[in-house]
Amino acid sequence: MLDIRLLDKYKAKLDGKTLKQHNDELIKILNQLNMSKKEYNKMIKIINYHDIGKVVQLFQDNIDSTNRDIRHEIISASAKDLTVEERIVILTHHKSLNYIISEEISLLKYDEYYSNLYLSQLKEVEDKLNIEMIDIINEVLKYKINKRLLKNKNAIQLKGMLNYCDHLASGGFTYIDTGFNIGNRFKFSKYTTIQQQAKLQDKDVMMIASTGSGKTEASLFWADNVDKSKNKRIFYILPYTASINAMYKRFKKENISVGMLHSKVQYFLSKELEDEDNKSVKFKYQGFKYFTNQVTVSTIHQVFKAMFNCKFNEMMLSMYKDAIFIIDEIHCYDERQLAIMLTTLKYFKDNYNINICIMSASIPSKLQELIKIELDIEDVLTLTKEENDKIKRHIVNYKDIYIEDDLDLIMKKYYSGEKVIICVNTVAKSQEMYTKISSIIGKERAEDIVLLHSAFNQRDRELIENQLKNKKILIGTQAIEVSLDIDYDVMFTEISPIDSQIQRWGRINRKRIDNLINRKKIYVYDTESTLYDKNIIENTKNVLINLDKVNENDIQKYLDRVYTQDFHTFFDIKKQCEEIFNNIQIGKWDKNYNEMVEFSGASVLPSCFIDEYKKLIENKEYLEANSLIVNISNGKYHYAINDGAIDNQEKVIPYISYNYNDKIGLDFGKFEVN
Repeated sequence: MLDIRLLDKYKAKLDGKTLKQHNDELIKILNQLNMSKKEYNKMIKIINYHDIGKVVQLFQDNIDSTNRDIRHEIISASAKDLTVEERIVILTHHKSLNYIISEEISLLKYDEYYSNLYLSQLKEVEDKLNIEMIDIINEVLKYKINKRLLKNKNAIQLKGMLNYCDHLASGGFTYIDTGFNIGNRFKFSKYTTIQQQAKLQDKDVMMIASTGSGKTEASLFWADNVDKSKNKRIFYILPYTASINAMYKRFKKENISVGMLHSKVQYFLSKELEDEDNKSVKFKYQGFKYFTNQVTVSTIHQVFKAMFNCKFNEMMLSMYKDAIFIIDEIHCYDERQLAIMLTTLKYFKDNYNINICIMSASIPSKLQELIKIELDIEDVLTLTKEENDKIKRHIVNYKDIYIEDDLDLIMKKYYSGEKVIICVNTVAKSQEMYTKISSIIGKERAEDIVLLHSAFNQRDRELIENQLKNKKILIGTQAIEVSLDIDYDVMFTEISPIDSQIQRWGRINRKRIDNLINRKKIYVYDTESTLYDKNIIENTKNVLINLDKVNENDIQKYLDRVYTQDFHTFFDIKKQCEEIFNNIQIGKWDKNYNEMVEFSGASVLPSCFIDEYKKLIENKEYLEANSLIVNISNGKYHYAINDGAIDNQEKVIPYISYNYNDKIGLDFGKFEVN
């Protein structure tokens, strides 16, 4: 048995920290995690043994070296006292099993120099720590075909916790935030029915209620009630970067321990912490990545990529154990994303004991039934009929013409002093409308109008979002549907699926004025776009033609008249996901996980920024350089390749030659895939 006091004689880090001090730091973090007594005892043993290979003199004399004849984790895993499960956890805590076997173990077996060095280092550890070491080379070579061992969920969990403790300790983290208590954050004189129900609910739920009804607070009341221990991780999933940024700011304002994850987080933090140095930004970002805050607001890609074998996915999976997942705006996901999401949540529920809340202003009955079946959710929380009857916000007028043919009415509303939103289905159409209306109002009123869509870089998008409250005409795409804190007077929108329409309408009359006279107008127009399913658009049109005053109690009827078809590809994608999930293995990572998830699209640099980008990179201003990059869909990226607009394609950041400016973004012409 290892005498851990002996580890205080040997250095673990370049700063002089001893192996015992390093292990004590890991144990301090371990003590803050949820686990059984059996798991805890295993983890103490794994932590104490995981770095014993560092006691050899070659390591002690060259701690700053990254080039080792024999990796320390191979020596550490050679302790006789370890079980097979513990051995593979230690063996793979830095590198994948494939790397360890192909690049290291095979060398130790077939090269005489390395073989002898390995045996001599085992003897050295025995002498220094007074423990028995064994040659594990032949045993490890068999691991690659031992599927039962590789898929062992206990081993995956233990490795994940070792990685988590090790990464946090090495990164300078000592505490994980706990003690979440929403009752101390949100106190209202009056609570909606959905909030009252949530306070009492301790099972998985769906929440369906209109914008402004307090769903977000209700979901947190529910999470607080589910989390009896007040130390569970909470993952709040949203579909868009803008939504995540807004929710992060909102939670932070309420003094909630919150982090966030999306592709632009480091840039966001550099702006939030602009008075601090890069080291502080990096430290806070690492804290977000390691879920050190109790609440993490994130995209599905950042959280669910663990299921597709991203690097150190075991560490992420270990943090999902007993966690709480809140999925907001579920209507925003297409069928493929929905299948990945629900299949992943079901896997987490079956294997990691998670709790789930699904939310939206609009969930068709067919989708509700699918969610109930897939996730075994029975309870649906909604507002009462009386509460919905008080919500009188909108009058809808469907016009069987194209939106660009009604510019006179749009301009009339603008000139009368009303704040106008124009929402269209494609970036190309939004740019076209912006150009037309800008030419009508002239340069003297140029500051009244703004365009917002997905094809802006982060630097320009941030400037645009900060100006929205002061603009009189906002033109945009689906990017304006959720979470932007704006309230306009009148909307002109192209037709889109009814749930998308309902979300768009939520940008108008958000204050929910009860007086019938003050209902605000929504004008909906036909479209040439083929972006959406033809049958769904036709069904939506049939609903809107007969619609005048929107009744919140009838929203479900509107949805169910539109969504009459069953899911076409859901179960095929679900089956593909299950095959991947059932083959998750310890120490097996896949560099191509992004292609399997396909949530992230592609990143490109408009050619007009090449010189500025290179200069920023030379000056090591990496975040500012990345703020020039535009994220586009996979469809647009392949279109640009075929159009000959992509240069530098073999590089991480390809160049794209289409025009770009800070008013209209990246111009793809008439191409309509968003």
